[in-house]
Amino acid sequence: MTTTDFSASRRDSLTVIKRRAAMARIRNVALDLFEEGGYRATTIDQIAHAAEVAPASIFRYFGSKEQIVLRDDVDEGIVVAFSKHAARLTPVAAMRAALEEVDFDAVLAGDGARRLSLTLKEPELASASATATQAMGLRLGRVIAGVRGREGHRVVAEASMTHGAAIAAVLHHAIAAWHGAGALPDLKARLLRALNDLEEIS
Repeated sequence: MTTTDFSASRRDSLTVIKRRAAMARIRNVALDLFEEGGYRATTIDQIAHAAEVAPASIFRYFGSKEQIVLRDDVDEGIVVAFSKHAARLTPVAAMRAALEEVDFDAVLAGDGARRLSLTLKEPELASASATATQAMGLRLGRVIAGVRGREGHRVVAEASMTHGAAIAAVLHHAIAAWHGAGALPDLKARLLRALNDLEEIS
């Protein structure tokens, strides 16, 4: 790597760090406002004013008010890990291995628990979360079809999409059940148990 490449890489890293810090600050302010005044009643302008940024910055970082709550890197990390394991494991086993790589305690120790609680409580967010679950199921299905080597075969593609949708739906419902039960047992244990149940009936 040349000196120029190293400098550009360092600038990119600093830009990413600053972006994440800005997003975290905006999100924390927004969560406080949502909890104080209600999600639906809180506007982007109010969030921007409290966070001392322009409304356009919020849209640039998150895209919408819903995504302030819903967007995170966990799902993306799970899909990447699932893709890594899917070539040598069954779909359920690949997801189990992917979840083992996630530090859910760290996720929930941040703002994860607040965002999850808000998502399950607000109908608008719950609906958006269900849509995101469907999208994740499609992504998992494409991964499964791809590793089976017959992605263009209709029957294989349909079966793969069914597998992906089932896994995503089971995880989505397990998270809701975990929250409804007072966050007991720990989230990873709940998710792994749900996958075990899915595997038994598959």
